[in-house]
Amino acid sequence: MTEISFPDSVTYLGSFCFAVARIKIFNIGKNVNYIGICIIGADDVLEKIIVDRNNPYYAHDGLYNLYSKNFTVLYQVNAIQEHYVTLQTVNYFKSQAINSIPIKSVTITQDCYFESNAISYCDQLVNITFHGRILSQTSAVVGIYELSIIWYYSSNPVYKAVLASVPISNIVVYCCNSFNSNFSTIVPIKSFECVNPVVQSCKVNPIRTPFNISVFIAMLLN
Repeated sequence: MTEISFPDSVTYLGSFCFAVARIKIFNIGKNVNYIGICIIGADDVLEKIIVDRNNPYYAHDGLYNLYSKNFTVLYQVNAIQEHYVTLQTVNYFKSQAINSIPIKSVTITQDCYFESNAISYCDQLVNITFHGRILSQTSAVVGIYELSIIWYYSSNPVYKAVLASVPISNIVVYCCNSFNSNFSTIVPIKSFECVNPVVQSCKVNPIRTPFNISVFIAMLLN
């Protein structure tokens, strides 16, 4: 099946409702008012999640990833991006928002809360960058067996439970300081490298990277 759409009478899409489907384009109608986690299996197939522009609860961005209407909550990333960077508005990751897709790097642009398994089982993911605080204490990053580099630009603690089933001893953490206390429970990290010179986000606020105007325009048009 290449594409799937639903009649306007559909209002509820439960968790994992199409988890094993191999669909390229997934259309969400204007009356859908509830979406669970991982509603469709992305794998290496899913290209677009398209939300009707009249839906008051959900939306897609210019790259066809799924968000809440105000773009603060990330529900699901499609399978065609090698490098995903959150919109400046995103501050919450739903469970399995990035799951089992051939992505190589993920960049979170600000303070963010992660549900359990928010970033999970991506076999090619090697690099995760956090420009803000990790606000959750649950297992946010799970089963990322090739993970080797973490960039962390906040001076706030990172809790041990955040990383689960990842190769801790192979990971190099680039951060604002030596994190003698902040990373003390996550052992044995391979090494820590201080960001030099210390970037502004380490001192005050997360880095605010420029908004991609092409993505913004595409968002308005879709």
